[in-house]
Amino acid sequence: MNVVCSLVFLKIYEQNKLVEIIVIVSQDMGSTPIRSSTIMSRKICSYCGKRKNLKSFPKHILYKDNLDPRCRSCVKKHSKVRSKLHKNAPPKPLVCECCGKVPYKWALDHDHIDDSFRGWLCSKCNEGLGKLGDNLEGIIKAANYLIMSKNRKQNEINQ
Repeated sequence: MNVVCSLVFLKIYEQNKLVEIIVIVSQDMGSTPIRSSTIMSRKICSYCGKRKNLKSFPKHILYKDNLDPRCRSCVKKHSKVRSKLHKNAPPKPLVCECCGKVPYKWALDHDHIDDSFRGWLCSKCNEGLGKLGDNLEGIIKAANYLIMSKNRKQNEINQ
């Protein structure tokens, strides 16, 4: 039972490590060894969520496995969306629409659900929004955290 619980946790934590552990556990339990080469030759696309052959993923040197986390068809689809948005987007403002600073590098921000244009942001604000979940819930949680942290610090100073 503990092995199963551990495997479920590891599946959520990191897909590739799970495959390695399944191979080791199945060998330890005396069952027929699983050929890791057949299992490891597949990966889950971060956009569509489908498990596909490694050949379906373009090379990308910034990732540990040297593969883009998106499959080729999702990369192609996303590229078409971005191209369409760039063609129809209004002109860039003088400053980032989020932080109000003059950007070093511009980013076209869009809604990933309906692929609609949202605005022109500096790359830092665009990445920040994405890392916070690209939604109001993530932004509000981050703001609440900063308020809580500031209040805690004030309470420590006042004591």
